[in-house]
Amino acid sequence: MAREEAGWKLNTRYINRTGRNDFEVLQMARDAKSVFAYARTRAAITPRAKEWMHLLLDTDQNARTGWMGFDYRLNAAPAKDGRTSVEKWANGAWRVVGSAAFHVRGREMEIAVSRALLELDSRPVALDFKWMDNVDAASDALNVYRNGDTAPNARFTYRFAG
Repeated sequence: MAREEAGWKLNTRYINRTGRNDFEVLQMARDAKSVFAYARTRAAITPRAKEWMHLLLDTDQNARTGWMGFDYRLNAAPAKDGRTSVEKWANGAWRVVGSAAFHVRGREMEIAVSRALLELDSRPVALDFKWMDNVDAASDALNVYRNGDTAPNARFTYRFAG
């Protein structure tokens, strides 16, 4: 929700209107070749903009590896023809390792990514995930508490196994 509150100092207001796509339903599924992510928001998903609708995946379920525990980031950069970026955290930075099928319509977004690309092709799928929109956590990890929308909130994650 947008926030605007009086501060402790006279004539000071704390204003934050970074929320834009309010997550309502988030689901994961898999088949033999792909992992599928689905997101539905309360209102129509906004057009692509900076820090737009990122999906973070912790594929090894180890909080000590990756960026804040996340090994992959999906949808940080657009690709062409119904594709979006798949990045892996390596050597202190996100590196593009491929692309995933991607579709947005109204309040819904779907991403289908190859299990092989996520290095999940030879084992059961077990991962933690988090959606973020307009958070800018790369500049300050505490922004997951302050800006945009995250699901689940703050530093929590959802778990998927199947």
